[in-house]
Amino acid sequence: MSSPYFYHRIKRTLRKDATLSFKGQYYEAPYSLAGHDVYLVFDPASNTTKWIESLDYQKIGEVAVLDKHANLQRHRQRPTLDDKIMPQNTSNLVDVLYQKRQKKFDVTQAITFNTKQEAF
Repeated sequence: MSSPYFYHRIKRTLRKDATLSFKGQYYEAPYSLAGHDVYLVFDPASNTTKWIESLDYQKIGEVAVLDKHANLQRHRQRPTLDDKIMPQNTSNLVDVLYQKRQKKFDVTQAITFNTKQEAF
């Protein structure tokens, strides 16, 4: 049994069904992590997978060898978007183009009047 200090990490992206591949074998992870990039932690001496970690090296779940038949029958629910994935203050392309056009044709900023009276 190896020490966790000698485990290797390899970056993988979880597919839409929360699966990933490693050395020709498919593994499944918690469905809430589908679509995210993770590190797969494995023991290089025995080529066994241990767990998955976030990109900041925090353990976030276990992995198991994929049972393809059970995976077909698995009920899934789309993960909810949180503020880390999709910020609330994003604007769509139409809003950005509209604001850009408004700035282009805004004449109030182009015209300035000299309101100071100069003494001669």
